Amino acid sequence: PPDVTSLQTKTYHFPGDSIAFVCFIDSNPDPNIRWFHTSANSNSNRKDLTTFYQGQHNSNVWSIVEEKLNNTRWKTILYIKHVAKRFLNTEFICYAKNKLGDSQHSIHLAENIRRLDNHVKKHRLTTMSNLLTSKESEYLLLKPVSDYNDVKIRRMDDTSRRKFHNIL
Repeated sequence: PPDVTSLQTKTYHFPGDSIAFVCFIDSNPDPNIRWFHTSANSNSNRKDLTTFYQGQHNSNVWSIVEEKLNNTRWKTILYIKHVAKRFLNTEFICYAKNKLGDSQHSIHLAENIRRLDNHVKKHRLTTMSNLLTSKESEYLLLKPVSDYNDVKIRRMDDTSRRKFHNIL
């Protein structure tokens, strides 16, 4: 009977990623190899991707490749060109059957929640209006010391306040 194996059991991806699921099948006699897609918790809504792909011949969503490596070993690859959000948190099943039995291997496609290659830091823009605080007609100004290592709060008198507003 067929023996289906894969190094993949769970993969993490973002919507729009391209992925390839690879399975190896050892079988004698030759197997009938199929790819299925199902929601993670239910086999009742299992879709045969192989039949659907063979009917389209030109899918923009995925492709399936099958290669016979030797007399008893096959390799099949399911390429998904752009992962749709609906495919995330679901199962892809590599299935093989011959007259002696069947075997399958499930690969869970999980949604990646954090992009590791995106190290863009968000910076906060601080303006003078952020440094001034109004509190019952009293203005506080943060004024840096000459070496900029320390910050002191100085209370502005009316004359300083008028000069500051004229600058703005």
